[in-house]
Amino acid sequence: MAEKLALSLTSEEQPIYLATTEFTEDPELQQRIAIHQQQRVARFVTIEEGLWLHQKLPKEPRIVLIECLTMWLNNLLHHGHDEERTFSELGALWDSPHQFVLVLNEVGLGIVPTNPL
Repeated sequence: MAEKLALSLTSEEQPIYLATTEFTEDPELQQRIAIHQQQRVARFVTIEEGLWLHQKLPKEPRIVLIECLTMWLNNLLHHGHDEERTFSELGALWDSPHQFVLVLNEVGLGIVPTNPL
């Protein structure tokens, strides 16, 4: 649904898909990421960055889908970033010329399997 929204907001240039997952040691997650990358290659410009999202974005305005905001916040916490640094990064995104489509996890509203079964 987020991908469709990002594509519908774009007129000429491909939207940017900003993937925030850093922790990819899990083989199942690696497989899911590879499938997602193949599915969006023709429709999105993919940028992979787990921490400093605004630094990876172009200067000209674009539609940017951030997948996933929850994972990005997890990355910041994991790396010991404090509230001030987190708000600084959010401010840099807010001040940028881009339009954002944000994907986040709403824990408890979806089915999150505890194992592959």
